[in-house]
Amino acid sequence: MANQIRFKRASGSDPGASDLVLGEPAVRTDTGELFFKKDDGSVAKVSGGGISDGDKGDITVSSSGATFTIDNGVVTSAKIADDTIVNADINSSAAIAGSKISPDFGSQNIASSDITITSTSPKIAFVDSNNDSDFKIKVESGVFNIRDDTNSANRLSIDSSGNVGIGASPSTTLHLDSTGTPTTIQIDSDTESSIDFNDHGGSAKRYKIGTNISSNDGQFEIKDMTSNAERMRIDSSGNVLIGTTTEGYSPDAKTLTIAESGNSGITIRSGTTSSGSIFFSDGTSGDDEYRGQVVYNHSSNFLSFSTDGADRLRIDSSGDILIGTTTASVNGGKALMIADSSGARIKLCDSDLGVGDNDGFEILASNNGTAFVWNRENTELIFGTNNDQRAVITAAGNFGIATTTPLRPLSIGTYGSGNAEIAFGSATDGVASLLFGDGSSGTNVYRGYVQYNHSSDSLLLATSATARLTIDSSGNTKIDGNLSFDDNYIAKFGTHGDLEILHDGNHSRIRDVGTGVFSLASNDLRIHNASENEFMARFVENAQAELYYDNTKRFETLSDGVNVTGTLKVNNAAVIASPVQAWVTFNCVSTIFIVDDYNVSSITDNATGVFTVNFSNNLASDDYMVTSNGTSYDSDHTSVSMNVDARSSSGNTLQLKTTSACKFICNGGSSTEYDPAEAYAGFFL
Repeated sequence: MANQIRFKRASGSDPGASDLVLGEPAVRTDTGELFFKKDDGSVAKVSGGGISDGDKGDITVSSSGATFTIDNGVVTSAKIADDTIVNADINSSAAIAGSKISPDFGSQNIASSDITITSTSPKIAFVDSNNDSDFKIKVESGVFNIRDDTNSANRLSIDSSGNVGIGASPSTTLHLDSTGTPTTIQIDSDTESSIDFNDHGGSAKRYKIGTNISSNDGQFEIKDMTSNAERMRIDSSGNVLIGTTTEGYSPDAKTLTIAESGNSGITIRSGTTSSGSIFFSDGTSGDDEYRGQVVYNHSSNFLSFSTDGADRLRIDSSGDILIGTTTASVNGGKALMIADSSGARIKLCDSDLGVGDNDGFEILASNNGTAFVWNRENTELIFGTNNDQRAVITAAGNFGIATTTPLRPLSIGTYGSGNAEIAFGSATDGVASLLFGDGSSGTNVYRGYVQYNHSSDSLLLATSATARLTIDSSGNTKIDGNLSFDDNYIAKFGTHGDLEILHDGNHSRIRDVGTGVFSLASNDLRIHNASENEFMARFVENAQAELYYDNTKRFETLSDGVNVTGTLKVNNAAVIASPVQAWVTFNCVSTIFIVDDYNVSSITDNATGVFTVNFSNNLASDDYMVTSNGTSYDSDHTSVSMNVDARSSSGNTLQLKTTSACKFICNGGSSTEYDPAEAYAGFFL
């Protein structure tokens, strides 16, 4: 370690051994005596008061002996040994090479108006041999540094622009960096502690940040000094007040208070692909750091609200509000979507009436897909438009449209005026239906219905799930079932009701009360008894007209006249009796074919050459005459005999003529049974 030269001054007494350290000089100023401490610890007096003024060679002494003057240029480095310079002032014009001065100056002060160190990287080193913490004051590349050589780090830097960096190369006017440790600026004062921001030479506002600025003890303030207005305060309780000096009204919502005479707000700015958030925590790790949060996601442009660490509500980029889901499933427009695995609901309650499960109004989508709209109170549910009631569901469950007092499960009114209508809209190829069911599956869903088919433009009414009445596009009506009128009710037809059908309980009547023609038209018009098991009359187009008595035809028109069965009477007197009861012409080429007949219903082919003629109407008796003939298949059409077989093979007589049929056996030339090509048979009484 280099020797130190220390100078002490005293007056009134000599310095003692305890006043000096080894080799330390001292001057007694009142006497001009010089002292120093020797190796044995004693104090030696070098001189005292006896030196007179005047020139002593290269040294001039003042009259008092207190001042020694060394002539210029007489002291060389060879004449100066260690510890020989005790105290001296160096003239400002003198130059001492840095290599001639030991780095260890001890406690001595060097006073100068200007010290210049010229070097590519000039520096002053401070070496702490005890604590091993070495520092340098250094200029390097135009930057002034105070450098911690022990840790090879610049602690303070001032660049050519005047930017100051503490722990960093400055990029701004003041740049602080304490990588790995907290960065702290400490300002201590027993009055005001603040940082002032002044617009140098400008007209902008001056601001001050600190404590006790407005004599508000213990409060941190940001104050606009130009306007003398406090802009933000952190009070002694840690509450943040912006634009006000009074904390919020609610004791649970006073941590941050923002007040403004006009509009006020908070702006959170982040990148176009980042998020801005407000977090609500009750811990320092895991989900506890963000139990609740409000987040705006700039990538997808949605705003979300979370509770208990989970996304609960989201407003997406389209303006859809999503609760319990993050995906909107809508086709156009704006939507409020609520989703939950246990069911989603909207509930409105009057706190005076109760807020329980069975209180208030509720819209519910259950977890099984069922949806509900509930009024859980014992009151009506009202629907309205244009500030008027349009529909209502009473507490009893009656649904009223355009009426305030529905008396049935569905009541449609007009509030006393206008028309009451139900409108159904469907596709041009679809159907619109009003269904009446008594079950939840199969045809029980639509036991009865009214249906309009737009494809065919037809209206259909059904019962028992079966169409009963159909009105087609032309207005034609089809009824599948009976059309019934109670007694004494008239079915009227025509614009003026000219045609009437009436049953009065005993009698029935069809009457044309108009002036036109009453017509019954049919290709085969038949009149039956009420049981429809007996003919009364029959009229056939281009054929006969028939009249019956007790289901027996008595009169028939023919192409060449009329046929009367029974006795023709005039004034109850017989005129003529018709002998012809029946006749038939037929052939048997392959199968029996009736060419023409009268009163013959069919011919039965019993066997080869054996036939039975069946009468349409029974003959008056079985005692009738038969005439018949036939021809063969031969080219000459030889005659074939047709006989009524009256005997069996044993020779017994058989009853083959009855009032309902007659049996024939045909024989050819060989007297064997033969099917004729053509045959005729007539029956006469």
